[in-house]
Amino acid sequence: MPPKRQQKVRELPPDVSQLSPPNDEHIRKRRKIERGFRKAIGQPVLDDGSSEDSDSDNGSTSSDGDENPQTGSRDLEHEGSDADEKEEDWEVLLDTTKPADYRKLGPPKPSESLEDGDLVLTLDKSYNPSLPLKKKGPSSRERRERLYTHVVHVICLMYHGHRRNVWLNDEELQKAVLKSVEGTGAKKGVEMYLNFVNPQKPSSSSRATAKGGKKTKKKRKKKGTDNESQKRPASPHPESLARPPLDPGGTDTKLVEVLGLLMRLWRKRFHIDAPGLRKRGYSENITEAISADKENQVEKIQGLDDFRQRAKDLRGSRDTGAQLFTALLRALGFEARLVFSICPLGYGFSKAEMRESDEMCFPEASISKVESSTESSVYDSSSDSEPSTRKQGTSRQGRTGTAKAYDKDLKFPTFWTEVYSPMTERWIAIDTLVTGLILSSNEDMSKFEPKGLLASKYKQQISYVIAYNADKSARDVTIRYLHKMAFPGKTKGLRMPMFEREVFSNQGDLIMVEKFDLFSERILKCFHPCGGVNTAKDLKEDEELLVKPPIEPPSLLGIDFPKSVAGYKNHIKYVLERHLKREDCVLPGELPVHTLVTGKPGAEKDEKVYSRQSIIVGKPAENWYREGRVIKPNEQPLKQVPSRAVTINRKREIEDAKREGDSEAGLVGLYGFYQTELYQPPAITDGVIPKNAYGNIDCFVPSMIPEGAAHIPWKNAARLCRRLGIEFSEAVTGFDFKNKRAVPRIEGVLCSEENADVLTEACRQDDEQRRLKEDGKRQQICLALWKKFLIGLRIVERIEEDYGSAAIEPVQNFDDSLGPEQEATVDSGSNRDLEEGGFLRE
Repeated sequence: MPPKRQQKVRELPPDVSQLSPPNDEHIRKRRKIERGFRKAIGQPVLDDGSSEDSDSDNGSTSSDGDENPQTGSRDLEHEGSDADEKEEDWEVLLDTTKPADYRKLGPPKPSESLEDGDLVLTLDKSYNPSLPLKKKGPSSRERRERLYTHVVHVICLMYHGHRRNVWLNDEELQKAVLKSVEGTGAKKGVEMYLNFVNPQKPSSSSRATAKGGKKTKKKRKKKGTDNESQKRPASPHPESLARPPLDPGGTDTKLVEVLGLLMRLWRKRFHIDAPGLRKRGYSENITEAISADKENQVEKIQGLDDFRQRAKDLRGSRDTGAQLFTALLRALGFEARLVFSICPLGYGFSKAEMRESDEMCFPEASISKVESSTESSVYDSSSDSEPSTRKQGTSRQGRTGTAKAYDKDLKFPTFWTEVYSPMTERWIAIDTLVTGLILSSNEDMSKFEPKGLLASKYKQQISYVIAYNADKSARDVTIRYLHKMAFPGKTKGLRMPMFEREVFSNQGDLIMVEKFDLFSERILKCFHPCGGVNTAKDLKEDEELLVKPPIEPPSLLGIDFPKSVAGYKNHIKYVLERHLKREDCVLPGELPVHTLVTGKPGAEKDEKVYSRQSIIVGKPAENWYREGRVIKPNEQPLKQVPSRAVTINRKREIEDAKREGDSEAGLVGLYGFYQTELYQPPAITDGVIPKNAYGNIDCFVPSMIPEGAAHIPWKNAARLCRRLGIEFSEAVTGFDFKNKRAVPRIEGVLCSEENADVLTEACRQDDEQRRLKEDGKRQQICLALWKKFLIGLRIVERIEEDYGSAAIEPVQNFDDSLGPEQEATVDSGSNRDLEEGGFLRE
């Protein structure tokens, strides 16, 4: 404790009992704190807990003597726990639960009678617990972990879709799914459409029926068949139908009708009895999240056999239903592919990325059977409007139970199917179990894009939409399902950001650092077949999925002014005044070309719009000087902006100027290029190189070298100039900012042109001698290490010659030859030696 504080503690009044509340427990704790203070300053303190501190008992009254024995006995009982309660005593001093009047009491008056041994501390500022603590943001390591988690989750989900797509090509699975359409009009409609589109190539279903027809012909009776065939009129062969011309701009209505028939049939046959994939979010407690996932019913398909069983039973989640419907279309002969809308864990730290409660994550667990049965009946009745189908749906209500209640909070599909139309050369999207929509135009594809409060509440989003073809390849079709096919749209902040990679030359030198898209250039290419060639259909689809800039409609006057603030962001021709950067300056005399009205009705605000041609980049005079230019005389700055003070000295200068009342302190003027001219360095007079106040010369660019001088960029040039007696000046070529200070970067010297050749040759020879000395030192260090290594080998060799490398083996054999009693005797002796420390006995 400092001497001044010790003196103040000695001068404390002897009694402060009137300032404290009448509580014996509080008095006892204050006495313990006081004893700690007195021990710290070296005053004697009694350990018996009685009325110690005899030096402060002189001013105590008679009432103190009656009170001290009670306090002393109470302190004696708790004497053993003083050290344990030391931290609690300090917390009592900072206790904010005391009344405000008690904490704000001033120092005691001399006239007041104070109790012995009490210490009063008066603070200028009271602790205010209501002030909120500054929330610490995520560290760079946490952000990197979130980003890597996002990348790994995307890869895992893409592989999940790839495996399901491979299973859909299984022959046994397709046969099981085909049984659901046997004996219905849907199969006949598919055969008619396929024969109509491609008459020369029979469909897969027609080939299957042809094989079965050969067996049935043998069973028919030969008599009467010929007569009946002669009586029947000849039916037109399907090959006689002519294929209509292609209409890329229209809609394949026949294919839409066939798909609608199959969709209604599939919705009747397939039953949802498990939840599908959904985004949960990050959890603060991982163990609780894992246990919640295990307790709730989640669809688990162990392998291909389990998936085949789902196809036979026509049961599963709605994701499984969409996948099996894709297998059905492939088995019927359509060119269909599985579409997977991936919703991975994000890499942000917003509230939307955190896991909600279990009721939010598993809403189907809290749904009653009454609600689920009502929902199932409505779901069945919406599939067809006929009364007979409604009765069938209500009759199946008891059989399905709570089947239709799963994932009813997710209003947008995760899996759906795309079917290629050879008539229009376009892909048609169909969702059978969630929305029941068939989308054939690019304008309607955005209906599968999650939107609304429910989608954001249950973490449904669009980030990656992947289409898996029958040839096991994958394609990114996210742009097709965005609103107006405007990328990035709602995927902004949900897809992987641009990564950086270093580009090196053949010699290993770093050339540049370029940015690349990890998803499209690395991850997506892993799902492309090796040696695959893009067909004309693939190239046409690539052109449709190119990122197109938004097109603003032209105005009536022919001037294409955007209608919104976002339209002016990064616009080629125009810029809003709010979007001007710190260095952007408007040329004098330039007027705004347009005025944009923003804000709600009644609170409109006019914002000026300038042309890009009237905006130039301004720089402070100091920056222009570092480029070898100075401001022309009588030039006024185009703009006043706050200074970017980096060094401590500059910050102190600004603060001192503000204290003195300078209103322009901390502001710096920006000047344009046309307001500057080349810097003319001072000339050399009588061979003396000009220097600045710091004893060097500024040489940021070659034009700042004085006429008649030469720059020698050698590190040892200044030392050799002093040795040779050459007039020189150190060249400052820039500044390095370290520890909030600007350190000048000195590269060589400036000398006269007459001495430049001599100084350059001397620097070269000196540098060569320096390298030779360094090589000699390095050689000596290597020789010393080899010498130490050889000496060590010699020592090992001499020890082996004198004592032998197998000197321990006879001892081991001797121990093995001993009996159990002798071995115990030897062990006891060895242990006795170890206990004595290994030294010889006296």
